Amino acid sequence: MNKKQLIVSLAMILSILSGCVTAESLKKLPDERLRYSSGFYAENLYRREVVGRHPDWQERTKQAILSGNVFIGMTKEQARASWGEAYKVNRTLTQYGVHEQWVYGIYSYSFLYFDDDILTSIQN
Repeated sequence: MNKKQLIVSLAMILSILSGCVTAESLKKLPDERLRYSSGFYAENLYRREVVGRHPDWQERTKQAILSGNVFIGMTKEQARASWGEAYKVNRTLTQYGVHEQWVYGIYSYSFLYFDDDILTSIQN
């Protein structure tokens, strides 16, 4: 763990212990703010909330999301629940449908490729 991660972790622990951030307060935030409000804790809470709203999803999909993993065949909603918002989205419209490339990372990139709503390729 580097110095920056240690400082962020300690700040998060202190804010939870002091009562500034609670599970209940995080649940009240809109989805887009919840993902960024308090780092790792909020990310995991967000994943659990999304999975809880979709009892119809297969168990494999739920476990992948809770673990922060993606796999071919996921929908955009499922991939977003697992990895969060992409840094950048590149869209291509063709006669066969919409192709999207989701870009993750700043210095080291990972890419998710979707045809229409389905994850068809992963590159990292």
